[in-house]
Amino acid sequence: MKKLIFLIAVFLFTALSCEKEVILPPEEFTMNVTIPPDPAAELITCLLPDGSLMPLPSSGKISGTAAFLGTLDAAKSTLNILSCDYNPNYNALDMDIRYVLENADGDALTFEGSGQTYFTNVTAGYLEVKQGTGKFKDAYGWMYVTSTIDPITLTVTSTGDGMVSPPKN
Repeated sequence: MKKLIFLIAVFLFTALSCEKEVILPPEEFTMNVTIPPDPAAELITCLLPDGSLMPLPSSGKISGTAAFLGTLDAAKSTLNILSCDYNPNYNALDMDIRYVLENADGDALTFEGSGQTYFTNVTAGYLEVKQGTGKFKDAYGWMYVTSTIDPITLTVTSTGDGMVSPPKN
């Protein structure tokens, strides 16, 4: 009987003293940003249905706010268009895009994904967290983005809603 009590005590001590990784559930993530095109950015060309090419700035600087990050550092936060092709099924431009959202403290989330830009100057896309830095190291999650594009200035106004793992403090 003493052996059994001793074994139970050793088991409980071992189990309770082990370090456990706490996995937190994702929390709601939102962003509201404005993205003027970067005049120094290279151009990316999109093939249009009539065979012509439409050049677009491949990146823009992001200003605004995002959940967990607060006010974004516009010098470090960017939107990049990685590719652009016409999709006849949606009568839209399919784009692979990357959002880098970084605050003044160097905490950042990088989202990558794809979306469609319609010829009504409206876009919609789905992006996943690909990288986090600072307190977002090892973050995971997703964001659905909708945007409007000013046809004259090409400034993009975006909102995003999704779920991202919270910072591990």
